[in-house]
Amino acid sequence: MIDTSNVACVILASGASTRFGHSKMLYQLDEGISILAKTIDIYRAIFDQVHVVVRHDDRALIQLVEQQGANGIINVNSEQGLSQSIIAGIKGVRQPKAWLFALGDMPYVSSETVRSLVLRALVNEIVVPRTSIGNGNPIVFGAHFKNQLLDLTGDVGAKHLLKLNAQHVSFYDCQDTGVHHDIDRVSDIL
Repeated sequence: MIDTSNVACVILASGASTRFGHSKMLYQLDEGISILAKTIDIYRAIFDQVHVVVRHDDRALIQLVEQQGANGIINVNSEQGLSQSIIAGIKGVRQPKAWLFALGDMPYVSSETVRSLVLRALVNEIVVPRTSIGNGNPIVFGAHFKNQLLDLTGDVGAKHLLKLNAQHVSFYDCQDTGVHHDIDRVSDIL
């Protein structure tokens, strides 16, 4: 078991699922588990505590998060986009050395990738999984970047912070295609 006490795991799951057509996080995969439950399971195997950012009005998702043994963080500004999910996640946990931000619709990331990212977490580093295809998720942001993360706006994530802080970005090179595989439509399910 690795020490995850200084890294906060935050799964972002408060999107509107507009491309999917309905709540994709609750969609049942072939193995009878929802997309979000499968994603939470990946991180619960590594972290003692998993935090999941959910929409304030999605009672079914809030209940699922609790049933999975995770800590729900309510995003009251979810209509303002992904940036507000990140901000809610930061404000919803104690000040760690780093935050690992995962996406709720990415249930195919390997636990080995997650462990490797956590082991590389530093206060002044951004750690990104990378394959031959390019950069992926989840991404670890050291606490040094807290103010930049809190300044995010709109329906964009924090990827532009990688360019802004290029000298602080380190890559974990892997062959895990799960770091690229998010589910936006039913056809994206493996």
